[in-house]
Amino acid sequence: MDRVESLQRLQDELVSRPALALSSWDSVNETMVRHWCEVMGIDSAPYLTRRNAPEAMLHSWTMPGYSGIFPGGKSVDLLREAAIELGRHGFRGNFAVQLQQAYRRPLKFGEHLRRVVKLESISPQKSTAAGEGHFITELGEVFSDDELVGSTRLTLLAFSPAEQHSKPTGDSSNAVKNANAKALFSIPLDTRFIIAASIATRDFEDVHTDPDRAREKGGKDVYVNIMTTLGLVQRAAQQLLGRKVMITELDLRLLSPAYSGDVMTFKGQKTGRNQVEVVVGLLTNTHAVARLTFREE
Repeated sequence: MDRVESLQRLQDELVSRPALALSSWDSVNETMVRHWCEVMGIDSAPYLTRRNAPEAMLHSWTMPGYSGIFPGGKSVDLLREAAIELGRHGFRGNFAVQLQQAYRRPLKFGEHLRRVVKLESISPQKSTAAGEGHFITELGEVFSDDELVGSTRLTLLAFSPAEQHSKPTGDSSNAVKNANAKALFSIPLDTRFIIAASIATRDFEDVHTDPDRAREKGGKDVYVNIMTTLGLVQRAAQQLLGRKVMITELDLRLLSPAYSGDVMTFKGQKTGRNQVEVVVGLLTNTHAVARLTFREE
């Protein structure tokens, strides 16, 4: 069996695996919300008063702990398992490239969440600026007891690292080019902030905390995780609108990594009655483009 056929069989086997339920270690709580808001630069008072969590925290509640273990002893979810298997075939680098979320209602303090995940697809091998690789997409539905409260669609690029760390991993052609886009804020990135934000989002992957491991896996330094960008996009949308709204959908596409030593700049504009677009720039390229749908509270 040649390498291509072996990889195809592996992909087919991984995608055919049954859905997996991942429970949260902790209920939705005040401490984690306050910590997350502090790092993101968001006023926590409205959430603590209403006793609910920011929408962009949806994925964080069902992340594993520092040990990498989920409740019940599970040590890996399907997305990570697929990335590990592809790593054994030389695709050892990982970049999250897209995160889509839908929120049905605010998550209330005391709720214990469960995320049910299933691999949607693993792409054929593709050439990207990061290197040759495969896109892995995982679908998730988030439940409180038996009530569906949100959903996620996360795509990860598993790649064989090339020597082109700063080039984009995606297509920036849809970025906001309208001169009416409003400059919102900027954040100088350093290792301290990147690690603090990773902890606040409960993402303990070594590429966000250990410079040596990040370089081994195709980066040039530690870089911002996708859930941090998601949280900062929520901050940008709220600042643009000038008021607290309920986000119902958020589609975030990462175009190039944001490393320690860079500067993230946020611009945005309303694109419809209940829609906002946010572009996150870096010193030399575009980091991300996000589109949000919201409703008034």
